[in-house]
Amino acid sequence: MIALPFQDRPPRDHLDQAGINAERQLAHYLGRQFADDSRVDLFFGLRIPLDRATGSRQDAVQMDALLIHCHGIAIIESKSVHDEVRVNKRGEWSRTWKGKALGMRSPVEQVKQQADALRTLLQTNRTKLRGKVNLGLMQGGFRGCPIECFVAISDSGRITRDPPDSVPEVMKADQIADRVRKRVDRHQKFGGFVGLLRHAIANEESDDGLWSMTQEERGRVKEFLVNSKG
Repeated sequence: MIALPFQDRPPRDHLDQAGINAERQLAHYLGRQFADDSRVDLFFGLRIPLDRATGSRQDAVQMDALLIHCHGIAIIESKSVHDEVRVNKRGEWSRTWKGKALGMRSPVEQVKQQADALRTLLQTNRTKLRGKVNLGLMQGGFRGCPIECFVAISDSGRITRDPPDSVPEVMKADQIADRVRKRVDRHQKFGGFVGLLRHAIANEESDDGLWSMTQEERGRVKEFLVNSKG
């Protein structure tokens, strides 16, 4: 379900317009996949003032797309690329603009920083958001919550990786929704008591589905984030 809809904004310049177009494209694909899915809460353009997360008053974190379900979180960063983006063996990024290769900040590191800020915010407010766990002996929190990070490249762009199987979290925008849905499905499959049995039977080594919060707690997180947006 959509908790915070995508909102168009006036562009500052042509580069900003390209970024808005990429965010709109991502919102279209994710909305088509999850708008009627009651298992998830989907936020677009959620901006969190960093003073709420880290104590800093200098900046804010904005997530192009955020998806929350009872077994984890996914954050998706969109990037407008109309030619080619390259990632080399050292993890360095560049993009081609008018035939020239220009260095760029790693969007993978960018989305990981967003994940860190979000985790800090939720963990700091855990007593408001979660109840007791382990037979009521411990306060539930978000330290173990899986926060999966993805980068969506515009449909019109090309991704060149060296080696070819590197940065698997980076993909074209039209592939993102299906990848995220499969991750949600897998967490659901291995969640709860039945999921634990499936883990044991399949001898699974992953932690998919092992962290969880209740539907009521998910509702609190949704309300908290909507009220916290800057």
